[in-house]
Amino acid sequence: MSKTQTYHVKLSWQISAALFGSMLLVLGVGFFAVLNLYRGLEAKQLEAVRGKSESVVSMVAAQFFERYGDVQAFATNPNIVHPDPQVRIQALNTYIRLYGIYDLIIVTDLLGQTIAVNNQGPTGKAIDHAAIKGNSYHDAEWFLAAIKGEFPKTSPALSGSYFSSVTEDAVSSLAYGEKRNGNIFSAPIFDAAGNKIGVVSTRANAAWIENQFVQVFRVAEGNGELFPKMTWLNSAGEVLGTFHQETIKKDGYQAPAQDLGKESPLAAIAQFKSAQQQKSALQQTDAHNAWFVPLAGEQLPSALGWVLAAEASDTQLLASAKSEIEFLAWTMGGVFCLCGFLAVVFNRRVNKQITLVSQSLKTVNLQNQGLVQKLDSSTNEIAQSVTEQAAAIQESVSALSEINSMVLMTSENAKKATECSTESTQLVLQGRDKMTKMSEAMLTLQNSNKDLQGIMTIINQVYEKTTLIHDIVFKTQLLSFNASIEAARAGQHGRGFAIVAEEVGGLARLSGEAAKEIEALLKDSQNRVGVSLEGIEAKVRDGNMIAQDAVVTFNYLAENVEAIDEQIKGISEATAQQHLGINQTQTAMVQLDASAKKSDEVSHTLIKLIESFKQKMCVMDHSVAKLETMVSGGTSSEMTAKEVVESFQAPEPVTAESTEASRPQLKVVAASEDITADDPSFKSAS
Repeated sequence: MSKTQTYHVKLSWQISAALFGSMLLVLGVGFFAVLNLYRGLEAKQLEAVRGKSESVVSMVAAQFFERYGDVQAFATNPNIVHPDPQVRIQALNTYIRLYGIYDLIIVTDLLGQTIAVNNQGPTGKAIDHAAIKGNSYHDAEWFLAAIKGEFPKTSPALSGSYFSSVTEDAVSSLAYGEKRNGNIFSAPIFDAAGNKIGVVSTRANAAWIENQFVQVFRVAEGNGELFPKMTWLNSAGEVLGTFHQETIKKDGYQAPAQDLGKESPLAAIAQFKSAQQQKSALQQTDAHNAWFVPLAGEQLPSALGWVLAAEASDTQLLASAKSEIEFLAWTMGGVFCLCGFLAVVFNRRVNKQITLVSQSLKTVNLQNQGLVQKLDSSTNEIAQSVTEQAAAIQESVSALSEINSMVLMTSENAKKATECSTESTQLVLQGRDKMTKMSEAMLTLQNSNKDLQGIMTIINQVYEKTTLIHDIVFKTQLLSFNASIEAARAGQHGRGFAIVAEEVGGLARLSGEAAKEIEALLKDSQNRVGVSLEGIEAKVRDGNMIAQDAVVTFNYLAENVEAIDEQIKGISEATAQQHLGINQTQTAMVQLDASAKKSDEVSHTLIKLIESFKQKMCVMDHSVAKLETMVSGGTSSEMTAKEVVESFQAPEPVTAESTEASRPQLKVVAASEDITADDPSFKSAS
């Protein structure tokens, strides 16, 4: 038979090729992901820095709302219009130090004449308030607005105060001796009756707005995020502040003097209402990544006209995103290396596991071949054993006949033993009754002993009374002695009483001697009764125990005799059942012979099944060899399962006809017929 040779590539190489192909695919997908990320990060960073500008607007609005309300709160403080000038100045200085953002707080009367102004700055340093304390502000815009109640139109949340944009404050500059920029807020002052009595004006330094930019910058700096350049413009397009990394230092914001008050080139673009128009105009400038956010809202009036212009260059946006791109690139490289390492480990583990499985299958196949050989040998032994069973059945029939005779004899003896056992049971029951009566008599004697114990108790009580008599005698003698002493003191008049006392003392002595004799007699009686009680108790206890033990023993004998009687009856019944069973066993021997024939047929069928199993084991052996070739590589012969089976040379099986002639012929024996070792059929079976 020709065999086709096929070359197999090692399974580990096939797995490695598949895994590295998958890794290259993952690497390609990761490369395109990095490209998309690179394109999207610019827009993402732009959106992030826009969020920072909106955060600044929210914080400035909140601070403006507080400044707007502060001036109204100050107006309600009665100390700022106190008759004592020092009280007024002290109250204003307290506000200046507490808030730290106000340069001046001016209080005027209804004519605009200054009645109070702080004389200290936020740090507690004295200022030149003498230059301004006598000023009159009757024509100032903030004073007239507060007096007339004509305040700028704002949102419903803002009412009752005047405000101005950030400008240079001449009054504050005069008091501090330097240029001071800030907002002016003012509100009317009312007395308890609700009458207007003056005006209070606060000069808030521009630092309260600049600090909000600095705070957002610090947060972005701490998080490693991009902070765009932010320009704060007023309604005229003039720069109020420029905030970026160069102007925000460690000690706070340092305004560039060359930019303040100048018109920004972004101001004209900020005037466009449409975002598309703003974007088109920005394309014509270097700041094409710029946007504008109006500083207006519910808490920040649009009348101020403030605009926040923020800008970020492409280099800044990409530099901010550089860390994310590098992180992704390193991550992809790490994933690629990890996948390569896992691929190698997985390949080795899979190859090792498949090799172990192949070796296990080979080992199991060898073990199964050994089991098949043992089954083949066992099957032949079963066939031989079936032949021997027939002879054993004939011998069993002969033995059953002898057992039947012995069972009949055992049945007769069991009947006689039952009669003897019944007589023994009657005698044991009589002895148990007599011992029970003896035990009851011992209990009666024990009760009499309890009566003696009662007498003993009475003697003890009499003994205790005798002790009481001793006490009475002693006290009587003591009284007699005292009476004699008193009679002697009475002289002639107490002589008769002394005689009586002497007689009483004599009677007491006699009573004491009699009590001692009674006590001695009671003590002796107590000892004798105690000894007698102990002896009687010991004898009663011993007799009672002996009687109880005898009763228990007779009960045990009675139970054993009854049990023996029951067992003998059981033996008698069992022998009768055995006799019946032996007859049934002789009948079953015929059925055993038929079963032996059937077992012979089953053993030959099993031989055929084992031959078929041998063929399948040969096919499995060929498959294991092919699996080993696939794992380690090399060439192998291509054979079908049918060709493998045909190449297997099976031995000639044992047939039922080859063993039928050697089987002995079983003689059927009737239940009443005996068979001995001299029977010809028994000899032939042997």
